[in-house]
Amino acid sequence: MKKKFLSVGAFVFACLSSMVLLAGCGVTAKTFTSDDGLSVTLTSEFQEVTMEGYSLALSTNDIAFFADKSEFNTEGNDGDWTEEEYANAVIDSNSVDSMGEVVIDEEKSLVYFTYTNTNTSTSQTFYYVAVAKKGTDAFWLCQFACEEANKDANHAQFLDWATTIVVA
Repeated sequence: MKKKFLSVGAFVFACLSSMVLLAGCGVTAKTFTSDDGLSVTLTSEFQEVTMEGYSLALSTNDIAFFADKSEFNTEGNDGDWTEEEYANAVIDSNSVDSMGEVVIDEEKSLVYFTYTNTNTSTSQTFYYVAVAKKGTDAFWLCQFACEEANKDANHAQFLDWATTIVVA
């Protein structure tokens, strides 16, 4: 499992603090697609940003989304695993202090876990919803992030957006 997903605090901080609001633009649904088989529908407020090692990285002033593809039988993942097993393997291999068990939301067809991470250079704490998706050739870890103070305001929206994630 890649350990880089915990190192995104600086990225999230940079995106959230440096993005400029799109003045005069109405907020509409917009679908973003990666070159390697992922799509997600968010809002037109999101802008694509470069984040090395991630298939897709998007942000607004307040929220970040990033997705990582882990091909089957690499980095210790097994294509026979369930999304729940993959999520637990990510937690275990990264020593994530998850905010609870992996959640299986059958109504929304989601498998996810939540955690917080503090950016050591700024002392800001961020809240993450990490969604596990299984494609035909890989698992995906798709994460939504915001400042921890905004987690209650964003959690339900993160889950709604997560239902729009499609992987090949």
